[in-house]
Amino acid sequence: VLDKPLVTTPGTTYAYSDGMAHLASVVLTEATGLKADEFAVEYLFSPLGIPARTCLRGNRGYNFGGVRLQLSLRDMWRFGELYLNDGRVGATQVVSERWVERSTRSHLSTEGYSPIGPEYGYFWWIGEGAPYEFYFANGSGGQFIVVVPETRMVVVTQCQPSGYTRDEADQHWFETLSTVVETVIPAAKIAP
Repeated sequence: VLDKPLVTTPGTTYAYSDGMAHLASVVLTEATGLKADEFAVEYLFSPLGIPARTCLRGNRGYNFGGVRLQLSLRDMWRFGELYLNDGRVGATQVVSERWVERSTRSHLSTEGYSPIGPEYGYFWWIGEGAPYEFYFANGSGGQFIVVVPETRMVVVTQCQPSGYTRDEADQHWFETLSTVVETVIPAAKIAP
């Protein structure tokens, strides 16, 4: 990733890259001395009540940062709840409130890459097209964690993308998120 030529000034042009997410895993490992999955178990999964999950490693021993983390729907929901509650689980601050706010705020336009997520934060897409503001994390084929703060809603979806062509997986992704945005989110009421 670091050997790729720089084609624009960093932070000015959107281009999603699993390689950049993988680089974050490498940086985390080098900074903490723990593999990313080990760090996640100790500082994230354990406080959330999520058991250790499979996260594959590449040929250099680093966990893949952008793909291959296998979470259950309940795990995904717990992660969405963490963000909905400003980084807290009960009275425990697991992730800083400031990080939650910064990571779910727009830092870059996706330049039309996703009509439902026209802006990008730090690994979160900033959604558009529903009556309430929302942000979401997503995975191949239709795996989503959608957080709607105003209604106190977390919506999670999962699918099995293997066996799909790239076009079929993309279509399933779009149809799944469209259903959440056009049907599920509008059905919610503003939380008291």
